[in-house]
Amino acid sequence: MKNRKSVGPDNVPIEVWKAMGSHGVALLTDLFNRILTTKEMPNQWRSSLIIPIFKGKGSVQDCSNYRGIKIMCHTMKLFERIIDTRLRSECTVSECQYGFRAGNSTMDAVFALRTLTEAYRERRRALHMAFLDLQKAFDCIPRQSIWWALRFKGVPEAYIDIIRDMYRDSVSSVQTAVGESKVFPISVGVHQGSALSPFLFNVVLDVVTAYIQDQPPWLMMYADDIALVSQNKAQLERKVNIWKDTLENGGLRLNVAKTEYMSCGSTDSNTIQIGSDRITSSDTFRYLGSVLHESGNVDDDVQARIGAAWAKWREVTGVVCDRKMPPKLKGQIYKCIIRPVLLYGGECWPALSRHTQELRVTEMKMLRWMSGVTRSDRIRNSFIRGSLGVRDVGEKLQECRLRWYGHIMRRPTEYVGRRCMNMAVLGGRSRGRPRMRWLDVVKSDMRANGLTAKDVEDRAKWSKLSRKADPGKSRD
Repeated sequence: MKNRKSVGPDNVPIEVWKAMGSHGVALLTDLFNRILTTKEMPNQWRSSLIIPIFKGKGSVQDCSNYRGIKIMCHTMKLFERIIDTRLRSECTVSECQYGFRAGNSTMDAVFALRTLTEAYRERRRALHMAFLDLQKAFDCIPRQSIWWALRFKGVPEAYIDIIRDMYRDSVSSVQTAVGESKVFPISVGVHQGSALSPFLFNVVLDVVTAYIQDQPPWLMMYADDIALVSQNKAQLERKVNIWKDTLENGGLRLNVAKTEYMSCGSTDSNTIQIGSDRITSSDTFRYLGSVLHESGNVDDDVQARIGAAWAKWREVTGVVCDRKMPPKLKGQIYKCIIRPVLLYGGECWPALSRHTQELRVTEMKMLRWMSGVTRSDRIRNSFIRGSLGVRDVGEKLQECRLRWYGHIMRRPTEYVGRRCMNMAVLGGRSRGRPRMRWLDVVKSDMRANGLTAKDVEDRAKWSKLSRKADPGKSRD
């Protein structure tokens, strides 16, 4: 756990256990063994403080626009991590689930959907996607469903009893502008901010939907973000309604108002029926932080990344625009805070030269502002980059693509990204020059860096030739 985190009701920060060293480990071992034996944890761990965090959209007076974060005892979180590790060794969840699983990330799901859309667009075939939104999924999940799902997965009863005790008699209060509210009991949902909650939710969702799950990429899940994909609109409509009924039977609820439908290359009616509601097709959808477009273009995502980077830049403008700050420190702040936001999802982009130029223009505006110079000062971009220690964003984008390609090709053949890349879609191409695909851009990057497909297995060589180190930073 990281230092300087808010402490729970016991007022014991994580730094205490770290400072105690081996003596602290011995004390924790004795405490955790007693809890495992008695199946009862300290009563002080049952209390928590909820901090409402505004999501940044909608009315500030609407409670649904806030995300509640629970502040719990740090010692309890350490114990939860031990239980979480043991649970993961006892049971697994579906391969369709990419959230909170080692070796998986948001980019796995985003890349699969982008590649699938690209393949169907190339062959002029229709593709239909529905993005399901669960209503207060973590807060409203019935706790009886948790015990039932764990038993269904074959988890030993001893661990179930311990987890049940973690949720027994749990109480909380809310921090407001005028102080803390009265303490109230919580009888549903999993603990927000808990190390154990994500896996418990994944297990429940996996068991509830076990008999209606498809294989990826036709079903992609990242915790409660669910994407259903089909070649036929009527089939997709049936799948969505089956999911709606199944989730409700399992104690979860589909938020139809926030569920989105996107049709790629289809001439059919642009709506689907979910229960008594009709959902109209959208041109774009923000999925796991990346903006997907029905045409497969990345223009909207590039613009969204530029906007997000400027928003992040404005948060630190008091530091990066301070003339008293060393240029190298400004460059470090840019590389650690702003550039990752600008390039998020860039490894999946079939980026054209105009997209790269838009990113370069954005980056140079930021760097010039940070350096306190304008174009009228007639100072070269290379000098500004060198003084700040920042590599050209176009080259870093190329590095991201090559790193991701190497990651994909070293994965097993059943990995969803490779399956989408190798998928044979029936149909004919349109006349004229074909649109640039992601793989075409990667091949161009490989030629520019002297790499071949055979070099993928040589991780050291691939990393050495594809890496674009920042100025003043030695290569490994």
